[in-house]
Amino acid sequence: MSNRVFANYPCVNHSLRDFISHAHSLYQPDVDNSEFIRFVLTGEYDDFDNVVKMAFIDPIQNIVNPDARLTIQRDYDSLLGIADHIMVTGDISVFAIPHPSFALKTSLHFKQTIIREGVRKLVDYHKIPNFELGSFGQRSHLHVFFPGLWSPTRAAGRKPYALSNAERALWYEKGFRPALASLLGQNFAADWPATVETEEFRARRVKGGYSFATKMIPAYVVGDLAETVRGAFNDCTTISNADLEWASSFFILHTIRGVKQTTFHRTDAESASYYLHEFLRNRHLSPNIWREGEWYVDVAIEIRSADGYCLQWMTATHHDVVRQALNISPDHATRITSTTSSKYSRDLASHLTAISGFRIIPGARAEGPFEVKYIQGYTTDKSVLYNRELRHHAKFLTTKEALGHSHPTRSIEGIHAIYKEAARKNFSNARLEVRVPLKFAETVLLEFDPLCLKLSLCQFAVKDWWYVDFIMYSLESSIILFCRGFRLVRLMGISQTLSLQASGRPEFRVTPEALTLTAACVWLLNGLHARPEDGPGARRLMDCALPLAEADDVGPDTVAYRRSVLPTIRRHNRNDGSDCESDEGEGVEEDIPVSDDEEEEEDGRGSVPHIDLGCVMFRRLQVGVDVPRFRFGGNTLPAPSIRYWFDGMNLPELVAKYAKSGIVDHDTVRGRRVTTNKRKPTPRIVPDVPETILFSIERYGEQVIPPTPVDDGSDIEEYREPLPSAENLNEFTSNLWRQFIVDLNLKSPNPRGATTTSYLKLTEAQRHVFNEDFYKSLGLSELFHHVAYRNAPVDDWRRAFDWFFPARSEREFDKKVQYSSTIYFPQWMAYNKGDDSMDVFLTVRKELWQRFRSLEWVPDAQQDKMWPTKVHHGFARWPKRFYLDGKKMPAPRILLKPGRFARVWVEDEEEFDIDTYI
Repeated sequence: MSNRVFANYPCVNHSLRDFISHAHSLYQPDVDNSEFIRFVLTGEYDDFDNVVKMAFIDPIQNIVNPDARLTIQRDYDSLLGIADHIMVTGDISVFAIPHPSFALKTSLHFKQTIIREGVRKLVDYHKIPNFELGSFGQRSHLHVFFPGLWSPTRAAGRKPYALSNAERALWYEKGFRPALASLLGQNFAADWPATVETEEFRARRVKGGYSFATKMIPAYVVGDLAETVRGAFNDCTTISNADLEWASSFFILHTIRGVKQTTFHRTDAESASYYLHEFLRNRHLSPNIWREGEWYVDVAIEIRSADGYCLQWMTATHHDVVRQALNISPDHATRITSTTSSKYSRDLASHLTAISGFRIIPGARAEGPFEVKYIQGYTTDKSVLYNRELRHHAKFLTTKEALGHSHPTRSIEGIHAIYKEAARKNFSNARLEVRVPLKFAETVLLEFDPLCLKLSLCQFAVKDWWYVDFIMYSLESSIILFCRGFRLVRLMGISQTLSLQASGRPEFRVTPEALTLTAACVWLLNGLHARPEDGPGARRLMDCALPLAEADDVGPDTVAYRRSVLPTIRRHNRNDGSDCESDEGEGVEEDIPVSDDEEEEEDGRGSVPHIDLGCVMFRRLQVGVDVPRFRFGGNTLPAPSIRYWFDGMNLPELVAKYAKSGIVDHDTVRGRRVTTNKRKPTPRIVPDVPETILFSIERYGEQVIPPTPVDDGSDIEEYREPLPSAENLNEFTSNLWRQFIVDLNLKSPNPRGATTTSYLKLTEAQRHVFNEDFYKSLGLSELFHHVAYRNAPVDDWRRAFDWFFPARSEREFDKKVQYSSTIYFPQWMAYNKGDDSMDVFLTVRKELWQRFRSLEWVPDAQQDKMWPTKVHHGFARWPKRFYLDGKKMPAPRILLKPGRFARVWVEDEEEFDIDTYI
């Protein structure tokens, strides 16, 4: 049973244009757009009779007409070559030393066989230790691989491709540099670094990073270089047998990528042969590549609409396309395009399930006569926003931007502008690309049934796919511009949702339901023009954001992501459609690492997220409330997923940062305030047992403080979790005071220098414990390594208290000041801005002042710092000789009560070592 209450409501088929037109009819500028948001993000709408219906998007209505005019071009996009020698006939440019970070880090979609303890193992190339040696032309690179360094333990590490510093140094100093001297003479080698260590020191920049040098090696020695390096290792008398084995048993990977624009040609045998040989010759590859090593070429066809339509692959016909491309039987084609195959992946186009690209590793049984190692179908519209950064492959929105106050965000405005320009100048072509051995590069993808291709594609007008402006007239006859296009409609729905969240009450914005919607909007937007993220963090988000249904009721084509039924880390020759077996037959293992979290998360759950309306749609939303959110009663992000989506922050930290507390973003006060350094948020105190009540507030102590606001959405009765019990003023003030003391400990400053001792003598554990006695002791030499102090009148104490616990006013605080990164201060400011009467507020603040005055000393709090350290006149210092070059050095300033005497000891001062602080 689906968790969508309207799951049984009637579905109405919409073509892409119907959906856009329907959204257009619901959009009302500058007024409440709840119905528009609800429709474009969930598919739900009310018809003319106020009957709730669901929009099912059916892009198959846009299938290419058999009479449509299509053009097909063929090209060679990339080349991969594995050999024992460098198979290049021209000069090469190499890094002076093995590069510490440039390496092959992504899959080649085929594997290397490595024998360990008599067992053959199929290993991904990017998990074999390697480094980039250099290049032999534009987009042409050389990598050196060391299979002797591979091990299962190393492959399971975070960077299995990386060599250690010692391994890089050994290979360069014992092999590569001596080989250069042997081939080109000592005068040539003298221009190269003596050691890896000295070159890294030279390359290190003052402001961070490295600038590694590159050097040229002439063509006449390139072919002999690899074998000469091996000879240098064999001649070396100071190398161990173990190091000799791995260092000399290397191979070279040649890669040429992204050169399709230079090799477009007609789909006939003569053109295919001519452009292939031209491609190899222009890249200065040796003629011996036809006989030595393993060489693979990415061959592609690109299909264009002569009428300027945007083309997209149909999901239902993937098996027909693959069958023709690989020249395999229908049974094999159906098997390797099944959603149960672990080697088949779909890339939804703009969240639409009926149109998608695909990626397949066919395996030995389905590779066909061309021995295809990898095949993919995709469209060129993704290149318009392509930009690899962090874990993304296109321009993206972050949750930090989404939680900001400025909407639409800069990222959304930029994406909007790209969509607008793309509608004028960028069509979407369909590409089909295969990776085949060099010997088949001339003959693959030459024969295709044109009708089959047309029936495998959908076509969309540019205005429907990207963007078009519509002019509307309001009731007042004012002209309004509405941006129409499927991607634009979805983009607008997401942007307006985030904008409404930003304009609502901050305390509602950080509820689990609202934060889950924020993360879901970011995920949905980033998947509009790139493959949607589908890692563990994204899967947990889909569990919360998409409608759920019993697994038995969901078909394989509508489940949101593949769920493993075999949580195992090693599978022997599986017969589930993945074709893991190799030509070697039995005795071959493939390591398929699966994390413990994935095993647990994919096993034993009955409900699965699914996509049941032809497009990725959210579960029910509550939009017409103060802050849009998912409706109560469904899943919300678990704690690990919150940290994943919100830059490592947990829920209390998000509440402290974004909930209403009189703390505003730094951008709103830039130019008016001095910027201070960022501070790490302090942790919240969570006692194991109930704490003692510290306050007994006269008249109001048992009064319950106004509870956390709850929006009055119509689904409030569905809330399944019990609301947290309300605190009375005694409990609230006691908890606040405890948190204040701990936050004060944790915000104590440190002198400059990573190795210097802290000003305070508290240990890390002591800083996390509530202990007022620390601030009631006058034995300063027992509390501080050094300190500045003075007896202060009540007015100075009151000033410090006013900064720690501000009075009720309209003033706001820059979120970058030290106070805002604590837990207690946003809580106090939230109460400060709350609904308690002024009389109650003043009573609570008076009790806090009295408790504050019970301390013997407090930091000399200022507007921007809880613990100022700047040298200030009128303060005594301990140790007295804490000077440098005749000037007093910084120390935390504290205020003592009038008439109190600080206890400091000469013996302690004598033991003090000033060198520690220089």
